[in-house]
Amino acid sequence: MTPAKKKTARLEFEMANYLDSPQAVADYLNIVMEENDSEAFAEAMRTVLRAVELGKLKTEHRQSLETLQTSKPLNFWDISKIFRALGLRVMAQVG
Repeated sequence: MTPAKKKTARLEFEMANYLDSPQAVADYLNIVMEENDSEAFAEAMRTVLRAVELGKLKTEHRQSLETLQTSKPLNFWDISKIFRALGLRVMAQVG
């Protein structure tokens, strides 16, 4: 008789649960942007949206935020508006 397989519990990790401050959001997005992967960045932005409540954001930014929920590519202006809505800035830095 073979021994019964042990069931292991799976814990689901949701990054959005840890984005509880503007600094946490900024750190997370900076790490993702270092990858230079536009799809990873779009997914990170969607994760940030799950972490914040859309209702708390200004009405004029909602359209830009809703762009993330589609498969439409993000452009600089959408990203800039979303960052402003989140209280963040887009800036260049010497590497």
